Amino acid sequence: MYNPLSEEAIRDIHENSLIVLDEVGIKVDNDRARSIFIHHGAKMADGGRVFIPRQLVEDSLRQVPHEFTLYGRQEKNHIHYQTGSFYTSTGGSAMYVLDLDSGERRLATCRDLHDIVSLVDELPQIDLISLPIYLSDLLKHHVDVNRFFGGLKNSTKHIIGAVYTVDGLGKVVRMAEIIAGADWTKQPIISIVLCPLISPLRLDEAATEILVRAAEQGIITHNFSMTQVGCTSPMTIAGTLVVMNAEVLAVTTLIQLIKPGLPTLYCSVPGLTDMMTGRFITGGIEYALINTAATQMARFYEMPNWATAGRTDSKIPDAQAAYEHALTIPYVAHSGATHISCGAGFLDFVLTVSFEQYVIDNEIIGMVRRMARGFEVNQETLALDVIRAVGPGGNFMVEDHTIRHMRDMLFSPLLSDRNERERWLAAGGKDARDRARDVARRYIQNHVARGLTNDQEREILATIEGIVAEPGRG
Repeated sequence: MYNPLSEEAIRDIHENSLIVLDEVGIKVDNDRARSIFIHHGAKMADGGRVFIPRQLVEDSLRQVPHEFTLYGRQEKNHIHYQTGSFYTSTGGSAMYVLDLDSGERRLATCRDLHDIVSLVDELPQIDLISLPIYLSDLLKHHVDVNRFFGGLKNSTKHIIGAVYTVDGLGKVVRMAEIIAGADWTKQPIISIVLCPLISPLRLDEAATEILVRAAEQGIITHNFSMTQVGCTSPMTIAGTLVVMNAEVLAVTTLIQLIKPGLPTLYCSVPGLTDMMTGRFITGGIEYALINTAATQMARFYEMPNWATAGRTDSKIPDAQAAYEHALTIPYVAHSGATHISCGAGFLDFVLTVSFEQYVIDNEIIGMVRRMARGFEVNQETLALDVIRAVGPGGNFMVEDHTIRHMRDMLFSPLLSDRNERERWLAAGGKDARDRARDVARRYIQNHVARGLTNDQEREILATIEGIVAEPGRG
């Protein structure tokens, strides 16, 4: 495992986070959330600043489940978070896509969402779908329900998505009830992304209201601390971790005060600052460093965690995008993160997604998984019998031992070109981006939407306002 924090450092971050919550406090803009904290023994100062005592935090942490399951619509897509698990997802919610035909950046649409979900449903290394784009072609009050409809229709994987309005939450819940029944939260086919935390140390009014309502209904939410090094958190990584950890503990405490035992993840989505320009950046190697340390903090609390990796500041799927994705994902994976939002498809400071980049990232994740799996050393794998049989100067290609292990020993790439140069040239001499574009087109064109039955889709369309059933291409 890659673990940058010592045991002493973990305890120092924990202790300093509790001091921050108790003595500095967190500003809570939402009336109901403030009342919940105060009712359970927190203190409040003028301006809505709430001081959360150590004991309240520690009691709440003991309520958090150490493991839990998110459900897909097929058993193979169930996600069971526990020690040693490693799941990956896309990220969201970008404003732009790179057009699959022109390669130009444009605002994302409802049609793009259906196509992206169709593509990711086919990519075997991406386990969950976090709805990746905001739908610019719809009215705001129709965005939430259309994002979840596009996800649930086109994939049987668990769907995670942001909800922007209370009304949108209600419509999304109604959709889940139609698909999975009134008690759907017992086997949740969806979970909700929220961003109630505004760093440093503030819970905003609107997203926190959605959080409170969701928690009251037993809905699992993912609430990110999005500290930005040198801007909304200290310039030092240790100081950033104190702010991030305090924010995560505060929102975890709130959830457990509302619904003791409700599953939740320790969610870290840090940002970096280019100190030459002051610009927000995502591609720095420190991104992985912070997330590996956050993973250690989650493990200290015995909480499953949502870590992030695979972000890039590149504008297109080029070498920079490849190395910034490929250098961060392995470190976070090998730190023991239970869920990694791998930034699959993300480019351009998480403003843009690319169909080709989804395919490339699927390949990167597959290679990381192969490294994490390692290899066994036993009588069969030591292969002494076959070494004896083949002997000096022989060839192992036709041996039964080779045939037995040929499918499980080496990672089989979807995208990489392994032809000799002449055959590669004859096929068009395509680079990785061109090949990824071909794969994306083929998967989208051939995808069959299996997420909803005909009856479920008819009921959803008949009873929930504002859904675009078959969005057209522009």
